[in-house]
Amino acid sequence: MSVFQGSENILVSTENQDILMGAIQKPFGSFSFVNTEICHIKVNGGNPIYLAAGQGFDYEHNATLYRNPPLVSSLVIVEADINYQWIGL
Repeated sequence: MSVFQGSENILVSTENQDILMGAIQKPFGSFSFVNTEICHIKVNGGNPIYLAAGQGFDYEHNATLYRNPPLVSSLVIVEADINYQWIGL
């Protein structure tokens, strides 16, 4: 089994859908999300973050900057009908 996980195709969101729920076995220390339309995301239950079309979201935890770096365990796409893909490690 590969340590990498991700979408096998371009997916389409459902309103307030957590795209990682049930798809991952453990939180990600490295994560990348790409959106093709303007949208808002919520990472780990946080406040909505605006993303321009194609902007995406990349995260790499850094243990040298943080004693207990956060991991990505949840990503909610607020809007419906957003085309996206993701990959995590």
